[in-house]
Amino acid sequence: MTLACPNCHEPLPPEFKVDPTYSYALTPGLVHVLRKLAVAVWQKGANDVHLEDDGHLTYNEQSSITKLRFFGLVAQVVMAGDKKAKHWLLTRRGWRFLNGHEPVHEEVKVQSNHLVDRSIAKKYIAAFPTSEYPWLQSVFPYEIDEMDFYRQGVLPLTHSTA
Repeated sequence: MTLACPNCHEPLPPEFKVDPTYSYALTPGLVHVLRKLAVAVWQKGANDVHLEDDGHLTYNEQSSITKLRFFGLVAQVVMAGDKKAKHWLLTRRGWRFLNGHEPVHEEVKVQSNHLVDRSIAKKYIAAFPTSEYPWLQSVFPYEIDEMDFYRQGVLPLTHSTA
């Protein structure tokens, strides 16, 4: 089978390789990691969590952070134009999802570390009950007003593209 360029439809050379597309579903395990990150943000009082030192995430949980990024729930902290290794923050969408105010796509498709498609179906946090943190049920327990974080300078007042 000869591959063609999606733009000009010219045949591509035989050595051309198409990167695989990966599908990631929003699972209870991913939501568990998101909740742990939210607890770490709350405990630290700053929306800049080091995954090991502040978040106390296991290696497997740390690996899940990137998947949460594709759902728009977390982002890597950037200081002076450089990404800080193992430092992540909850996005506005992440806060709204945890508070039960916004649903998130059930599944995303990723190619070459870029989001290429999302499912139409969405889920609210209530679809992911938890027993490990009984006080952290479908709504984040403290109903955090994210504007408090902006007023305190914990979150930057930037336009969200999420």
